[in-house]
Amino acid sequence: MPPMGDSPDPVQRARLKEIRNGTLVLATPEDPTLQQTLAAGSGAMTQAPPAAERARYVLLGRLGAGAMGEVHVAKDVELLRKVAFKRMLPEAARSPQIAARFFSEVQVTSQLDHPNVVPIYGLEVSGDGALGYSMKLVQGTTLSSLIDEARRQAARDPKGEPERLAERLEVFLKICDAMAYAHEKRVLHRDLKPENVMVGRYHDVYVMDWGICRVMGEAEEEAQSVTVSAPSDQATRYGALIGTPAYMSPEQAAGKNAELDGRSDLYALGLILHEVVSLRMAVPAPSLEATLARAVSGDRDPLRHFVPKIGIARELAAIIDKACALAPGQRYAGVDQFAEDLRRYLRGDAVQARPDGPLQALGRWLGRHKGAMLALVGLGLVGGAGATGAEILLAQRKAAHTAHRNAVLESLLLTVARRANGIDNFFDQYEVALAGLAAHAVDALARPAPREHARAYLAPDFDKPGAGPPDLAPSPFYGRPVSVDFPVFALAPGVSVNSVNSDLDRLATLKPALIDSFLTTQGIEPSQLDAAKLRQLVLVDETSVLRVFAALVNGVHISYPGLGGFPAGYDTRKRPKYTLAAETHGIRWGNPFPDIWGHGLVLPCSTALWDAGGKFLGVAGIEMAFDALVQKELPIADEPSFVEAFLVDAGGRVVVHTGEQRYADARTDPLNGDKPIELAPLEWPELARAIAAQPKGGTLAIPGARRATWAPLASLGWHYVAVTDENRLFP
Repeated sequence: MPPMGDSPDPVQRARLKEIRNGTLVLATPEDPTLQQTLAAGSGAMTQAPPAAERARYVLLGRLGAGAMGEVHVAKDVELLRKVAFKRMLPEAARSPQIAARFFSEVQVTSQLDHPNVVPIYGLEVSGDGALGYSMKLVQGTTLSSLIDEARRQAARDPKGEPERLAERLEVFLKICDAMAYAHEKRVLHRDLKPENVMVGRYHDVYVMDWGICRVMGEAEEEAQSVTVSAPSDQATRYGALIGTPAYMSPEQAAGKNAELDGRSDLYALGLILHEVVSLRMAVPAPSLEATLARAVSGDRDPLRHFVPKIGIARELAAIIDKACALAPGQRYAGVDQFAEDLRRYLRGDAVQARPDGPLQALGRWLGRHKGAMLALVGLGLVGGAGATGAEILLAQRKAAHTAHRNAVLESLLLTVARRANGIDNFFDQYEVALAGLAAHAVDALARPAPREHARAYLAPDFDKPGAGPPDLAPSPFYGRPVSVDFPVFALAPGVSVNSVNSDLDRLATLKPALIDSFLTTQGIEPSQLDAAKLRQLVLVDETSVLRVFAALVNGVHISYPGLGGFPAGYDTRKRPKYTLAAETHGIRWGNPFPDIWGHGLVLPCSTALWDAGGKFLGVAGIEMAFDALVQKELPIADEPSFVEAFLVDAGGRVVVHTGEQRYADARTDPLNGDKPIELAPLEWPELARAIAAQPKGGTLAIPGARRATWAPLASLGWHYVAVTDENRLFP
């Protein structure tokens, strides 16, 4: 291994950590490829995704970038699940020290086995030595976004702020639980901030981005500075100063990295609590230098609520002050003590940060014993009772009714969220299938044309007796003869076979990929389906997919399964399934359009094809049949009160509806393209406003003794809305 100046070999500092007896111990990675990567860094990330990614993961879109890596949504093609995939940034990958730190991030996070630490699934090392790892994809939002939304809610509804604050504090306590566990294992995070906390759909909370964590007691590694983005008080720095200036402890801001212990993370938690409570940053500043100066001196803004007329409890202020004391010795001894003091406040008990005086203790005792006092009044043992006993009984009955109603609504919200998750997975299968088809199409077009011409059946061949593929067979589903073994080619007007022979030959090699994509949309592993079952699936079964296709800019179209019926003058480039994604990036879902083959409404999913040099090649896509989606995916079969369901796009328009099909009579012009239908808005404006205000999900009573409950579809940016009958929901 080549020496790195006078400093220890970075491979030796790439700490393979194992928890033993409650602490982390160190070892050295044995993989030679990984050792080479850590010693030399990696600059290959600026090219195509690593081979390991292509083999196991399909990248679907970038989520963001941190100090050392960028995070993508990816699909695990082996386990058919969506994950988050983090890989090193090109700027960071050139540094052996940072490569070692990235490797350390994977190891430490994977061994912090706690429900509030994001789970790691596996480390990926490509043939060129590029590092990346997969982890749980948390479908939710950051704590920073929750605080932004809380500001808007507080401005609109100040009276509701106490309840919302209690919910935010519950989230915060889960962060504390994760950090108390990490500190017990002697791991410092060093970059705690609202942007690094994710809150999932089901109130699950995860501390993310352990990229600059450190095991307490280990020597700090020297590292060159890396500019990931424009410096700001909220951007993670990596170099002599490590962390995010606006959330640094004084000792961290002073660069005393070797002296940091759990109380430094605790200080950052205090700054976050300041923001959670007041909805204001504790250390805002106009520049990076000003932020660092304030951080070193422990200077925070006064604790005032974002909405001036909303007060802040003195106990909360005292807890924050103690957590953010300038001297570490004046702070809480650990995060667990900090969290317990906050729980005391939530229980209504005295807090250690601000002990009660005699009058406060008496007032707190009276508050705790209010129920007993009311019971005595109801029994007539305390004067002034009157009909108080009956009133108390009535209040108890009302409380029980309210509790039952709330329990039913919570159950309904969970049921709808689960159904939305199932629909999300349904759409995910389409995206995985399309991403795989697009990758194969780009690869096929980049290769030299095969020496021997493939047998390419053109659309007119399928309509001439004896001219089409030998396996043509009647299909009740498609209503015409269909080929299972051969795709169909269609050429735009004016395109001759001789002018595109090489493209026909290249695209003919896509037949296995077309079949695989067709099966993947149904959640079927291609290797588990024999020829007879494939014929049954394509010819007879009513699948949710109508066809998969690729269409090039020169007017060549290939689709599967193979069938005729293309109108004269057919040009895929004029169809909505092509124009939807032409010269764009990423997978796109479009408005429904009526199918020219008579299958009713079709939902298109398309993505553009780009070569390695950035040249637009065409579009690959999949067409989904509405009927399968409406009949199989949207209803909630086990909910007796279910009436109907919708899929609503980001503009509040109904894309799919299980009720009366308003567009069943839509017609198409065979020559000028399948015109997408005009989507109708939700018929309840108040529901559209509620969804916009609560995109993470909610429930609302609507006219007609009905209730609408919604949950987000993360893959599309849409919402699933289920309508139930309130008379059956609350019998």
